[in-house]
Amino acid sequence: MSIAALVQDYSLSDSALIIDIEGAEAELIVEELAVLEAHFDLIIIEFHDNKDDITEDQRARIRDARNRLNTSDFDMAERRQDVVVYVHSERYIDT
Repeated sequence: MSIAALVQDYSLSDSALIIDIEGAEAELIVEELAVLEAHFDLIIIEFHDNKDDITEDQRARIRDARNRLNTSDFDMAERRQDVVVYVHSERYIDT
């Protein structure tokens, strides 16, 4: 199931998303960044590029996903080791 399908099925808007999908986070970002920008205010994601058992190709895909996020409507708000918090630059309001 895609994020786009979940958004449609559950009428998600102004939502937060936690992503910890053991190496598949890069594909999710690449394939669904436009959906994330349109419907989510906050993303917490655990990247797995520091693990010893991943290939250089996987590391490159994760770097690409990070770069896409860094040039998207999201701003990095916090980073703790492999976990990164992104907030939507236009909609997230810290209260």
